[in-house]
Amino acid sequence: MEVDGDGFQLVSGKRCRHRCRSKQKTVTHSGQDNQSVENLSSALQYLVNSVDRCRLELDSSDFKRDFEVAAVKAGILKVRGDAKNDIDEEYCQLEAIVSYGIGNFSSCPIARYQMSFLTILCELLKVKESNCYLFDPLFTNLEREGVLRWGYQLINVNEEGKRLSKGGTLFYMPHCSKALYNNLLWANWDPSHLENTIVIGNSFNRISESIPERKFKNDFLYIFKAMKITQETTMANTFLHKDVFNNTSIHTFLHAHGAKSLPTELNDPLFWVKTEEPKYDDDDTEIITASNNCHNRGLNDIN
Repeated sequence: MEVDGDGFQLVSGKRCRHRCRSKQKTVTHSGQDNQSVENLSSALQYLVNSVDRCRLELDSSDFKRDFEVAAVKAGILKVRGDAKNDIDEEYCQLEAIVSYGIGNFSSCPIARYQMSFLTILCELLKVKESNCYLFDPLFTNLEREGVLRWGYQLINVNEEGKRLSKGGTLFYMPHCSKALYNNLLWANWDPSHLENTIVIGNSFNRISESIPERKFKNDFLYIFKAMKITQETTMANTFLHKDVFNNTSIHTFLHAHGAKSLPTELNDPLFWVKTEEPKYDDDDTEIITASNNCHNRGLNDIN
């Protein structure tokens, strides 16, 4: 994989879907295994400290402030008072954050910054850590321990992005595959669910511009259709490391946010017809499916 001078992995179109992490075992009934436990504890503390350092860097960056401005524009943060820059860090009725596809934040600097930004999202949007759910099929045992250390919840099955939005849910999906966004929209293809759904991830506009319309409609129908009911707010890429949050937008659905009227599709029953579950060509899709057994190894080690 190509790496820049700072040790950052350059963003590529494919995730490591054919790579399977070996299952790590930790037991405590021998001197050698006790040493393993101590090593794991030290590695975990080092990982937590590394993410915390990334958080401090983000806290003092223009990117965080620019995100707050974008979030106000998107309608997921409120403005209180008359001052234009007086941002009330509060979101109405947001009940959960679901994070898919952050990657190996113990070894990848990009993933580490994305992980630290998740802590900022919880703070800004007033979501308890216990209502924040994470899944990546490439998480190591150490990374799953880290997730639990922060008080987050692990999703222990590969949902392939097909989680129903119950109440206000923000899906944090930086640099995920088109199929994962498409699956999420398919699962929530109903006005009552989509209006309570927020997606922070790859720009849908950029996706639509990157592939021919016919292929876009055939392979990723729900992103294609959602374009008609989506408000996309670009997140300015002002962070020092440009490959961490590049091509990232906030997507909300079926909200006017200053528009004169709601989308006409809202009342069109044909628009909301839901087809069978999306299927993809394994050789042409950047998604790790639940059917690939190696990617589900070790998920039940830590409950």
